[in-house]
Amino acid sequence: MLQPGTFYYDRNSSTLTYHSLPNEDPTKLPVVIPTITQILATNGNASSGAYVQYINFIDINFMYSAVDTTVCFAGSCDDQSASFLTSATINLKGARYWSFDGVTLAHTGGYALWISGGSSYVTVNNSHVYDSAAGGIRVAEAIHGAISDPNQMTSQVTITNTILEDGGHFYQMGCGVLLQESGNNTLSHNLIHDFNYTGISIGWTWGYADTSTYSNYLGFNEIYNIGKGVLSDMGCIYSLGKQAGSMLDNNVCHSVVSYNYGAWGYYTDEGSSNITIQNNIVYHTKSAGIHQHYGENNLFQNNVIAFPHQVSCAGQAGCVELAVRSSQHPPGRDKGSFSSFTFMKNIVYIQNGTALGTTMPTGFQNMTVDYNVYWSTTDKANITFPPTQKPVTFQQWQAEGKDQHSMLADPQFTNPESFDFTKLSQESPAIKLGFQPISTATVGPQGPKAEKIAKAEDRKSG
Repeated sequence: MLQPGTFYYDRNSSTLTYHSLPNEDPTKLPVVIPTITQILATNGNASSGAYVQYINFIDINFMYSAVDTTVCFAGSCDDQSASFLTSATINLKGARYWSFDGVTLAHTGGYALWISGGSSYVTVNNSHVYDSAAGGIRVAEAIHGAISDPNQMTSQVTITNTILEDGGHFYQMGCGVLLQESGNNTLSHNLIHDFNYTGISIGWTWGYADTSTYSNYLGFNEIYNIGKGVLSDMGCIYSLGKQAGSMLDNNVCHSVVSYNYGAWGYYTDEGSSNITIQNNIVYHTKSAGIHQHYGENNLFQNNVIAFPHQVSCAGQAGCVELAVRSSQHPPGRDKGSFSSFTFMKNIVYIQNGTALGTTMPTGFQNMTVDYNVYWSTTDKANITFPPTQKPVTFQQWQAEGKDQHSMLADPQFTNPESFDFTKLSQESPAIKLGFQPISTATVGPQGPKAEKIAKAEDRKSG
């Protein structure tokens, strides 16, 4: 039985059934039924240099495209991030020097914008993407490993001062931004929220093979209401594979809730390597604020990980209430215990539970951990640590050579009850250990056009 406000389309009989809301007259409703999946598409050839180039769109609305079910119904509808889709409302291949400024992309039947096929120097600025059947913006293709033809590598894409919200209405696994095998891109000052899967996904290579994903900058984005209890194993920012020179900087992540396991904040999944994650804040995640599945040489520095497990995972498979998790594979698989990261000058601020945790006895064997401050608002300094899967005291943890200069102490946030983790007392032990307070004053869209878009978002939400 349909619930009020929902509809069902029978494709065999071409019949649409809508269950109206209370006090709603369906005969007076404006109804739009799109018949095309793509409003704008290019078919340039980057390999031959035949680009479609120098196109600018300013203050234009692209709205209403049909859901593309061709691939899904012919095969599977279950690929990660809805990567099986072959179309988008705006589909750019072989495009160069395009800009979208003040553009609205709404009510789309898949991803709103897809930039691929060796496209480069494409900019999305001061724009608003909402109500998508899948995700918001997709960059590059679902290629595993390095791209053999450098001319076919999509790069130099900038997405800034843009709101991406309210996706996954048909393909629930759509991301706010899906950045696959691509390098030298910038995603900054965006607001991304209300997706059933991940906020930003970067990389598309599981494991340690060479990739074409490198030097991507993700900074000053606010990402929240991710997962929404619908899907599992996601994050505000999710990564795959080697990503030399990539950086996650000054982002704010909060309110991540999975259906079952895996509602992470910053999630370095299989093979994620050589990424710097610094000056970020994460709070209110159902699972750990930081989770490294396995990877090498990642740096987690000057971050705040606060109040994980605000939604309890008790009774669910793999539930361990902790703030930072390492879950590498056993020896002989994916380099086993070679997984490594450096965790320095961070603040871990929990209510209860374990600060750090692992799924393998060697989970922190190669990890460099020091100059951190740990505190529990409930248990104070009574926090356990994990050189193996059996938690130990802080003193035993230090005897393993970890956190030699770190402290169990209140970091002295001035207003943590309001989830403000930007201000600390001058006497904060974290500052004494080298932690630099994180400003969120310029996180999210900036400037007069961004303010106009934010007002439009408020009107839509209202």
